[in-house]
Amino acid sequence: LAQRFGRVYAMAIDVGAEVVIKATQKTGVAKQSNGHACKVGDRWYHMDEVEVKAQPKPCTAKPGASGYPDRPMKAGGATDARAPSPEDLEVWKRVISEVNKDLVAKGPPMEVKSQVVAGIKYFFTFKDGSCVTVLTVPWMDKVEVLTS
Repeated sequence: LAQRFGRVYAMAIDVGAEVVIKATQKTGVAKQSNGHACKVGDRWYHMDEVEVKAQPKPCTAKPGASGYPDRPMKAGGATDARAPSPEDLEVWKRVISEVNKDLVAKGPPMEVKSQVVAGIKYFFTFKDGSCVTVLTVPWMDKVEVLTS
């Protein structure tokens, strides 16, 4: 329990929290949680039935670590500019072959930024300093030029 402003609040159980099941004194890790109950092993326990021994530690993995992108993302923002990857170039090839063939005159992009939105926005920058913004929505097989 936590106390704030003179009131007592129950603490949430986070996924990854180490808990002790009060009835058996066995310990386990919360594999699922809805905030006030958690699943340990194959059984759900209410927060009154467990004691949180240790909450999970926040992620401190560095970019490039297993399971993490080699290009760090900023919540709500675009990545830093980078040389286009083969995946980025595939998006660009699709733009110039399916969406706007006139953009082939710009040549290959020199750098790119990306941003996760309802899809992925790509900001392609070219040798002449111009920028083309492209929106892809992979689950809808959509590619659209937003600005050129």
